[in-house]
Amino acid sequence: KPTKKPRRLKAAISAGVKRVLSRNKKRPRSEDEKGTPELGDQTKCQHADELYKSKFQSAVKKGVLNILGSGLSTEELDRVGLLRKKLKGPVKIKLCDSLSKKINLCLIPPHAKQPGPPNLVASSRTLKAMRAMLAGIPIVSTKWLESCLHTNNLLPPDPSMYIRTLPAKVGSNVTDFGVALQSALIQLGSIPKPLESCSVYLCGNFPRKVEGDIITLSKDSGATILKQRKAAITLAGSGQNHTLVLICSTDSDGSFNQSFEKAIKENPNNVVVVTPQWLFDSVSSVEFQDARSYPPDGVSSQGLWKLTTQDANRGTDGFFGSTSL
Repeated sequence: KPTKKPRRLKAAISAGVKRVLSRNKKRPRSEDEKGTPELGDQTKCQHADELYKSKFQSAVKKGVLNILGSGLSTEELDRVGLLRKKLKGPVKIKLCDSLSKKINLCLIPPHAKQPGPPNLVASSRTLKAMRAMLAGIPIVSTKWLESCLHTNNLLPPDPSMYIRTLPAKVGSNVTDFGVALQSALIQLGSIPKPLESCSVYLCGNFPRKVEGDIITLSKDSGATILKQRKAAITLAGSGQNHTLVLICSTDSDGSFNQSFEKAIKENPNNVVVVTPQWLFDSVSSVEFQDARSYPPDGVSSQGLWKLTTQDANRGTDGFFGSTSL
């Protein structure tokens, strides 16, 4: 019967929101985690290198090194092919196009204008690099490739060859040593996925690739993707200790009706209204970026952004701050 459809939809949305809230309840932290000291940059790198060393040794033991290329030029791709031909040892090299559980190493050129070690910066911030970073996969500069070619041997990367930071886009904010920090935390076993206690709802229309990147990166970070506006409204008005991230496009105003605006105004502290750049910068930094630096376009979205950033401390702590070091 026609009258049953809205009821079923409402029940499904309610059940979905309950699952989100129950799944994303903050786990109790152990005594070891509560007492974890802050890590300096050198210590971050040391812990990260321990993780990288174990991953490289594991790949060598299995006899296959699966490399994810990111931002490589045609010449650099040819150099990888040359290394594959030159190596006569028991370890085979495979160059992969996409991230998977088999990937052992992400290869990317270093930034030409940024300083070198100890804070080696990647040439670009690609989706592949950000996903590899979240997974704790070593991101290595092409200097490692040249070192192997020079000696005709498969050498373990030197610490000076590891990428420590993914570069910021123009006008964005990224904290140095973010890559090293994420890997160090994985090595220490003291961090959940960065957006584990968040749900993400996309407001407005995005180019297909941008939308795909946002969804992929959000999922990799542990966020729940809300596909229906009613689910986002219900979550915004729930008053639960759960962050709703509204990522706005340039035409996001059409996403906000009176019910949505009312729910956000009643619980502004549980909502973050930002542009996609906020997500990319927060993940790259392993740090909840200040939402005040990411104002969206549009009258309605800007009004809600102002409302949710009134607190002077808003956006400077949160899901990363609860477990990061």
